[in-house]
Amino acid sequence: MRKQEIELDSVNYSHYCEERYLEQDINQLKQTIIDAISTEVENRGLSQAQLGELCGLERIAVNKILRGTERSVSFQKLIAMANVLDLKVDLKVSKKRSGP
Repeated sequence: MRKQEIELDSVNYSHYCEERYLEQDINQLKQTIIDAISTEVENRGLSQAQLGELCGLERIAVNKILRGTERSVSFQKLIAMANVLDLKVDLKVSKKRSGP
């Protein structure tokens, strides 16, 4: 299994007033997990209905999650879906790189 690292800029909360930036980081993290789930589903030849059965979700819910149109999907649900597929979700937090 290939390990995938997620790297985000460090967060300076005093300058992080606009929630849209935080929302972008959250969506980026979620999309990374969704991409890994989609890849594993494809590699295993599973249908969305089969993944739904494994996760206890309806096929339409799985479809919305994998297409990224279910914005309210929680990290808990995504991690649970990844775990059902024997995927481990790791989060790496590091300092922002300084200039070139």
